[in-house]
Order: sequence, then structure tokens, then C-alpha cells
Amino acid sequence: MKNLENLATEIGKDIKDIKMRFATKDEVSQKVDNSVFEKVEQLLKDENKINNSVWLWNKNMGIFNSNDWFRYKPIFANKGNKFYLLNIRGVFSYVVSKDGTRLLNKFSQSDSLVTTEYVASEDSILYITSKPNENAKLFNASLRELQNANVDFANLPNDYISLKIPKLSLEIQPEELSFVDVVKQILDEKTFKVGKAWSGNGNGTYDAGTWGTYPAVNLKAGVTYGLKNIRGVFTHYFDKSGSKILTFSTKDEIITRDFTPNVDGYILISRQTVDKPSKIFQGGLGSARNLDGLEYGTSAITPKVPFIIPDTSTTQFGLDIAGIDVTQQTTVNNLSYMSPIKKWEKSRGFIDTINVYVKQTGTYNFAIGNIDQNDLIVSPRAFQKQLNAGYNTLDVINEEREIFYGEQLFFESHDNTVYAAKGERNLIQDAQHVTSNAGYSGKVMYGTDNAIPFNYKVADESTKEKAEILKQKVDKIEPIVSSLELFKKTPMLVSPNGTKYRLIVDNSGNLSTVSSVPNKVAVFGNSILSHHWLQGMGMAASAPDKDYFSLIKSYILSKNPSASVVRGNGADWESEPSKRKEVFDSKMKQSLSADTDIVILQFGDNLNTDEKRKNLETDIPNLVSWIRAVSPRALIYWVGIYYASPDFLDRVKRICEPLDITFVDIYKYSKDAIYKSEMNKVLRLPDGSNYTITNQGVASHPGDIGHKAIADEIIKNFLF
Repeated sequence: MKNLENLATEIGKDIKDIKMRFATKDEVSQKVDNSVFEKVEQLLKDENKINNSVWLWNKNMGIFNSNDWFRYKPIFANKGNKFYLLNIRGVFSYVVSKDGTRLLNKFSQSDSLVTTEYVASEDSILYITSKPNENAKLFNASLRELQNANVDFANLPNDYISLKIPKLSLEIQPEELSFVDVVKQILDEKTFKVGKAWSGNGNGTYDAGTWGTYPAVNLKAGVTYGLKNIRGVFTHYFDKSGSKILTFSTKDEIITRDFTPNVDGYILISRQTVDKPSKIFQGGLGSARNLDGLEYGTSAITPKVPFIIPDTSTTQFGLDIAGIDVTQQTTVNNLSYMSPIKKWEKSRGFIDTINVYVKQTGTYNFAIGNIDQNDLIVSPRAFQKQLNAGYNTLDVINEEREIFYGEQLFFESHDNTVYAAKGERNLIQDAQHVTSNAGYSGKVMYGTDNAIPFNYKVADESTKEKAEILKQKVDKIEPIVSSLELFKKTPMLVSPNGTKYRLIVDNSGNLSTVSSVPNKVAVFGNSILSHHWLQGMGMAASAPDKDYFSLIKSYILSKNPSASVVRGNGADWESEPSKRKEVFDSKMKQSLSADTDIVILQFGDNLNTDEKRKNLETDIPNLVSWIRAVSPRALIYWVGIYYASPDFLDRVKRICEPLDITFVDIYKYSKDAIYKSEMNKVLRLPDGSNYTITNQGVASHPGDIGHKAIADEIIKNFLF
């Protein structure tokens, strides 16, 4: 079927094997409602196949005949419905507006198999084409939801996977228990009848072909009910005598709200047939979160004590991008990452939704991270999304993509285009703007007045999530303490005067002892250890004695006043990946000696490019071996990583594990605002002058509390 689509566009020509006609109404057979997951359904059913033809969009939706291909009857989707499409023929598969006049999405520009996720941007219709033996699937769920349902992707079903899991079975009536409340879903979708709508005049109705009604549902005075997806002007509440108490709106709109009647009565609900099913939750919308399923009759019990309800508030970053494609365009060569200038200012949140406009369909990069004092993105947590040409809304809240204080979401453009200013500053990155600061390299994020085709929302971490995290941390305390105690039990000898020595062995098997209290300590690190802007102080500490180096030095001197503790020069080990041996020999080695007892390496934060990271599996062991060649008896600690992503942190930990060095994890301190510095903070430098923080990258570094936390974490791992 080579160039089949091109042939189809030549409809006016004399092509005998192509017969064009438009989709008929009786072929529209399926309707999707996955507003709640009573089931995850595989929608491409054998009985809905139409053989020897494919879908084709040519200003409106039509078909043409073709042997060995088949199409499925159209599938309706409501705005926000999520789909996972597997092995569909993308060039002949489409999403079209509900009225059939607009093409919203074409899944491929060439004849190829496509597997992707799709979220309906508006009420619409899906047209899917396939070929035999390609096992096309279309699920009314996201890939993550399928994974959470433990779907076996090696044996995907043709029907559906039920997700209806009863929360409880009761042999007594829970309503009789004084210490619990009952949560129920009490509106039965099977009772919905099409063809009429409630008039609001008693039990009167009128004919309405695209509407339907539910029978009366009795409600009790003083009980809160959550009403979900009701048509407000056509939904009414009556008392027992039949007098109308309330119509839920003065206009035709979808309403979701709590309702507590003052008198016993009944509710009459109407909705359009294309609407999502209406629901009534005894106990209110908040309590409905306790239900595993939202089908009729599901129930749960909750204690009559205050319980935590998730906070679902969101914060938007960036202006509305609607209509941006028709505004003035400016070309920026080699345009890369972009982001609204505003940063997340709470301890922890989750990326909720992403809105982005692109000119071409393709795979695009996103990243969550900080911008440092050099205006570079550091340790981005990257992910990819398939975007369609035009406007895309990505619902990613269920992917649990964390964002922490001082971080922002970046989007990497392929279009080389920014747009007419809207009165908001944004940040962009291109190949023309790079850092000139010594020891650093990379493309900087710089400000622009131009608009960018990208915004996003962040959802707050709920109180419930915080409580669950606290519980998880508490659950981990005991094994952590146990392992720490085992660590503290490193073989030690005690002399007659009470001095403790650690036992060491050389490569020949010779045993010797070294005092557990060090005489010589060398610390190497990046700007958190020392920065020339602050005359050698650790970045963002408020005074010379407040950075982590000074704090651990004070601790060591309290145990051995004659100890030597030096702040070594080694930052270029991160920034010069091709010269790491040269950096060690010329800058680090001079701070080491044969009798150095402890070496602390605080590296990783500026390993923020593929070039700097690609050889770490050999470069880190090499660094450790170079140190041991000079200082064979030294204990080595790797402190990290403040600016990192969890996967990169785990990678460095794995590299360190077999090297007989101690990894000191400080990652968590970058995720809570309490440990960071702040804009306009005045720092006292070693010469007595002041430095005011005016750079967001500097402000994102540890403040005094952060430096103390890092020092405490290091000291906790010392053997003295």
C-alpha cells in the first residue's frame, strides 16, 4: 500500500480501486467514559472492525477502500479522557472534534506503527486504523494506570481488566456504629433513561432526545452529599410533600459540589447523554476519596474523628498560551530549554499539568532542576513526552514528578521560536549564550521579554502525603540506626591510656593501627565548600565560621587541637572531564601526604552534562586510587549530592560502594527550603566586608541551617 495516502488525495483522478465516501452515523458505535475507573477497557473490539478500508481525513473524515487493512468504528471521548494506544497505524488514525469539522490530532505523518498516550483536549472522536496480525490495542487509561493495575503486557486482553475491588464486607450495619461515618455512592447508572429531562415542575418531564434522567433519590436532612457531574439548571431538590426547595443553577452548566439538605426530600437529576455519569456520594466529595471504586453501592467507613483531606491546590507558572501561534514570532537560533522565570517556593510539590504548543509532532524533552550561580541548569531530572503538532495539554499528576523548593520545570524546544511579549519575563537557553566563568561550561539560562509556548501547574504536597512520608521515615529509623551501629563497630583497638586506634591492612597483608582521631584531614569540593566570590567561604553561608568545612574543622579540633584540616582545591575535577588526572596532580595532590588520615570529596553537583558524566564508572575509581597511592591509610568520604536527581545519586552511590569509601548522603537537604539561603541575605566575608545575595543560583545553595546539616551528616559518619 505504498503511497496510499497520496493516492487517496488524488480522489478526482481516475483511480479505479479507491472509492471515497463519508462515515455514516450508524458506524459511530462506542462511547468512552473513564472519568472514574470502574474498569479499564480495551476498546478495539473484533465486532467493531470494518474490513478492507482505512480512515482518511481530507478536510472532513472519510474512508477509502484498501485490501488487507481494516478500521474500527469511531470511539467517542470526553475532554480529559486518557488513552494508551498500542500498535496503531498512525498515518490513518486521527482525533477529530465532536462536530466533525476539525482535525485535532494525527498520530503519524508516515506509514508506521505508533504506540503512545493521548489525553483528549476536548470532547472528540477517535478514528483508528490497523492491519492484520499487528494486535492493535486502545485502552481507556494511561500507561501508568495500566501498570498500577498489574496488567500483563505480554498477554494483553481483548476485553477489559476489572478494577472493582470492594473496600470492605460488613455483616453488620455500619450506620449503627456510633464511632464511624458511612460513605456510599448511591446513584445507580443502570437506572439512567434516555429521552427526557426533568422540567422542575413536580415530577414533570419533557421530551429531549439527547438527554436522560435518573429516578428520584431520597436524601436525609443534615447529611452531606457530594454531587458530581450534574446539569445544574435541570437538577432539582424537593421536600417530601413535593415542594421544590432548590434548583442547583440558573444556567445550563456542569456542577460538582457538596449539598446538605435542611429537610428530608428527594433529588431529581438530568444530564446530557454525552456527559460523564452523575454521582451522589453520601458523606460528601471529600469522603469519596475513601472509595476504591465509584460504581453504585460501593461503600466505606471512616472514623468520626478529624481526618486528613488532600490539598489539591495548584500554582500556575507562566501565562496562558492560547492563541500564541498567531502572534508575532522571533527566531532564536539553536533555541533549547525554556521556562517561566518563577520558581517553586514550597518544600515539595508535584508537576500537575503541562501546556505546550509545538509546530511539529515529535518526542520532546522536559527537565526539573535548579539554576546555579553560573545560570546553568544543574542535575536536571529529565523525562520525555510525545507531543502532537499544535496545542498539547499533558496531565502528569499521576506520574508523581516531584519538584522542590527553588526548582522549576524546563521544556526543550525544537522550533527556534519565541513569541510576542505578554508582559512576563521568561528564561531561555541557546548556543550563543554560554558561561565565561572559570571552571564552568555550558549554555546559560538568560532572561527575555518574549513569550514562550509553554506553561505548567504544580500541585501542593498534601498533608496526607506528608504524613505518609513521615511514617515511611519513621519505619526506616530502626534499620538505619542498626546499620550505623554496625558501621561504628569498625575494628578498633584501645591502648592502655584509653586512646582508640583503627586497625588497617596493606596490600601485603601487614597489619597496622591508626588513631581514630585524625591528625591530617583534606577536604575537596565545589562551590558549597569554597567559592572565590565569597573569598573562599562555602557558598551562601552567612559567615566564615558557618560553612560546613568550618563546622567539621571545629569538631575535629575539639578532639585533637593540633590536627591539620585543609580546604583543598579540586573543583575543576568536576568541570574538566578530559583533564581529571592533570587536575589531581596539579591541584589536589599538594594537599595530601602519606600520613593524611581522612580525605573528604564533596563532588557531583556540577556533573551536569553528558560529557562530564560519561566516564564516571572509571573516573571515580581512578580518583580514589590516586588518593590512596599518595595517602594509603586515609579514610575516604564521598559527600553528595546536593544538586542531583535520584537516579544520578543512585548511580554515584553504586560506583562508590565497592571502593571501600563511605558515602555521605546530603541530597535530602536540597529539597526543603529551611536548609537553603535566600535572596537579599547579607553575608559577612572573611575580610569583614559584606556580600548581598542577589542571584537566585547563589540563594539556592545551603544557608546556615543547610551547612550545619551537611556538617552533622559528615560528623555522624566519623569514627571518633
